[in-house]
Amino acid sequence: MQPPGLPSLILYDNFEWKTALKSHENFLKICDLTKIPAISPEEFETKFYGILKDNYHRKLNFRNLANIDSLKLCILSDVLDGKSIEKSYEDLSETFGAENIDYSDFDFWFYRLYHNNYDLNYDRKPDPEEQGFLSLPNIIHHEIIDNLDLKNQLLLRNVSKNLRNIVDQGKPAIKKMKIDIQLNHIYVKVDNLSARYSEELDANYREIALNYVMIILKNPKLRLNYLHIVSSPTDSIFTDFLKNLRHKISTKVLYLKLDCPEATILFLACMKPKFLEVLHLHSGNIDEIVKLDQWKYLKNAFFNPIFSGPIDYFLGLSRWTIVVPELTEEHLMKVREELPKSQNLEHCVINTRQDIRSELFRRVFSSNLQVYSVGHYDRVPQVVWSYTIPNSRNFLTMVISRRQLMVGMHRSS
Repeated sequence: MQPPGLPSLILYDNFEWKTALKSHENFLKICDLTKIPAISPEEFETKFYGILKDNYHRKLNFRNLANIDSLKLCILSDVLDGKSIEKSYEDLSETFGAENIDYSDFDFWFYRLYHNNYDLNYDRKPDPEEQGFLSLPNIIHHEIIDNLDLKNQLLLRNVSKNLRNIVDQGKPAIKKMKIDIQLNHIYVKVDNLSARYSEELDANYREIALNYVMIILKNPKLRLNYLHIVSSPTDSIFTDFLKNLRHKISTKVLYLKLDCPEATILFLACMKPKFLEVLHLHSGNIDEIVKLDQWKYLKNAFFNPIFSGPIDYFLGLSRWTIVVPELTEEHLMKVREELPKSQNLEHCVINTRQDIRSELFRRVFSSNLQVYSVGHYDRVPQVVWSYTIPNSRNFLTMVISRRQLMVGMHRSS
């Protein structure tokens, strides 16, 4: 007679890359502890390859194979291998499907076998009902879940619908998020976990991908270090979600590359002011953007669209980068008169679409301007100027390449 749970154990051993011989050796150890009858290597080998063949032809019912009575041998195998309960549940879920495994039963049998209680026919029904995790107050749920890393939160989320709801209401253990929405696919990366959604995999891939993204972003407890959003074209499902969002999204750094200025304003308006420190923009109307509260508290801004307005908007920032059609005397006058007044400036870059004319610098900065060095960087001619600020021991360093001006503030101690 076939020992109960043997098909599950064989599939699980195959998941662990065990050969028929190694799987039989593993089975004999289990038989020795549990006193279940062993079978010969030849009979086991026949059974081993028969199970794999049935799995290949999808004849196996994985819901039955994940029944706790069928998983006891697999759990004991993990205990003997020294796996943690988290690793055991993760591997069993990957093999048989988390939706098919009752975590409370798994938890009971793992710890029972871990403590050398090898009676696989033990009846739990007469035992007093245990107070499980779900019976604890919500405040304790969130205290525990908020201290889990993302991987374990996702594992817990797959255990049951109740736990999924609890995890979704807790503080997500997510620090980085990237969303790339293209015409024929959507790429999502959350910390080190990534997925690419396309019609090849599911006709409703856009809805599936964006629903996953929106579940994360609608959690008011989310605190990101970095949020990267690229959308071409801007998806209406996503914009409708942002228009109805009841809270601001908290991220320290925002990278935004959208296909229209109106979408840029919408996304920016959904970010939490003061929390947002660094902004990378590839589209948008600066005259509208600077009116937002999100701009007023920024520390660094990197603005990629060609910018024709006054650079005054950027003068209060610590680090900033802009692109202008041409570097003019007016720009350099602002650099000379306004940058020395800044208490925050560390570094700024002005990129141009035309070559920079050195005579502009001599005309604007006159006698206080000195050539610090002349050379080449990456085969591009480069001049470093030093400008001593009048009535001060501070000075500006200006590095001029063919189409780029970099300015740094040097303050005397």
